[in-house]
Amino acid sequence: MTTDNLKSQLDKATNYFEKGDYHKALSHFESLKKEQNNFLIHWYLGHTYFKLHKYTKALKEIQKSIELKSKDSLNLNFLGKIYIETNQYDKAVEVFEEALLFDNNNQMVLSNLANINLYLGNIKKSETAMFSFSRIYAVDVLENRFAWNRLVSNSSCRRIR
Repeated sequence: MTTDNLKSQLDKATNYFEKGDYHKALSHFESLKKEQNNFLIHWYLGHTYFKLHKYTKALKEIQKSIELKSKDSLNLNFLGKIYIETNQYDKAVEVFEEALLFDNNNQMVLSNLANINLYLGNIKKSETAMFSFSRIYAVDVLENRFAWNRLVSNSSCRRIR
């Protein structure tokens, strides 16, 4: 497959993904994967499988994407969300904490870490993440119920409460 053809096929697959047609996107990304071992194709496959609630396959594809590119807070945050969906909460905490090593100001990572620790009963760790969030985003989480509710509702852990 030529570079132009690869780009065209990748654009078509991402358009299906962005429109929410995950089955068509999946078909195109799987075809592309046979042609090219590219981190972006695996990244989109991971997200597509996640949208289709196929978490084991999503996990495999995101891990491959990370292997081909590198770890960063975005990929690790998503990996943590997959671990939550597969009830691997301790692994989720580990990767959220690792994600903060790459970007300790990442709002979603802090939110997810606070919420999963709260769910697991690790109140002190949850408070630490909440205070980091509040320090960075200039809100007093303990006194501002709106901010706390927003923090919790934006977290990927909200469905396990």
